[in-house]
Amino acid sequence: MYIVRYRDGTDAAAETRRLAERHRFRPRFVYTGISGFAADLSAHALAGVRCEPSVRSVSHDALGWAD
Repeated sequence: MYIVRYRDGTDAAAETRRLAERHRFRPRFVYTGISGFAADLSAHALAGVRCEPSVRSVSHDALGWAD
């Protein structure tokens, strides 16, 4: 799963709907507080989302353990 954050001033709900339709993915969560979304993205969708001007950052969401 990836966490995508938008640039300041972006309407997270509207932009996530637009990107989901354009890049063919289904968001799992939409975040209005941090302005972004979480979704499982194919390699093709990931590349497309990263090129969108509204996107500030994309990070892989993974669990980790410290020994």
